Amino acid sequence: MIKNILVTLFTLIALGACSPGVHTKNGKNFTVTDFNNIVPGKTTKNALLTSLGNPQQKGIQSSGKESWTYSYFSIDAPSQCLFTTAFPKMEHDYKELKISFDGDTVADKSYDMTRKPTKKYKK
Repeated sequence: MIKNILVTLFTLIALGACSPGVHTKNGKNFTVTDFNNIVPGKTTKNALLTSLGNPQQKGIQSSGKESWTYSYFSIDAPSQCLFTTAFPKMEHDYKELKISFDGDTVADKSYDMTRKPTKKYKK
C-alpha cells in the first residue's frame, strides 16, 4: 500500500516537473520568392493585398511615402522535464518585409530574416 502511494506520488511530482513544448507563430509566413515577386515600379498595393494580405503596420516615412511592414515570428521549443540533463534545442525565426510606395505602386522594398537555433545547454 505505502509502496503504491510512493510510486504514485513520485510519478505526479515527475510529471509536474515537465513543461509542454512551445510552438507558436505570429503573422503570415512569407518567403524570399514572395519578396522577389515584388517589382518596384510595377507591383501595386492591390497585388500585395491579394498575395500577402493586410500588413501588420502601415505608416508614412519622413519622405512622405507610404510604407507597409509585414512581419512573421515563430518559435519551436520541445517539451522538457526538470530531471533531464540538458535543455532541448530551441529555434526561432523572425522575418520582416518593408515596402514603400509612390502612389499605388511599390517604390522600394527590403527583406530581413533571422533564424536562430539555440545550442543545448547543460544544467
